[in-house]
Amino acid sequence: MVSFPEERLGLPIGPEFGPFAEDSAVDLMLHVLDEFIHHAAEIALLRDLYHRLS
Repeated sequence: MVSFPEERLGLPIGPEFGPFAEDSAVDLMLHVLDEFIHHAAEIALLRDLYHRLS
């Protein structure tokens, strides 16, 4: 399991993230969660379509 210090959640994530360097770790985590939900929903849709059409 990966842990992240709570005191760093509101700090900028740094230059490794290019134009998003000033965004906080919370912003990054929310973006990752949003992308995960989005792609999981696409996979579920394709799964359901496959079962419906086969």
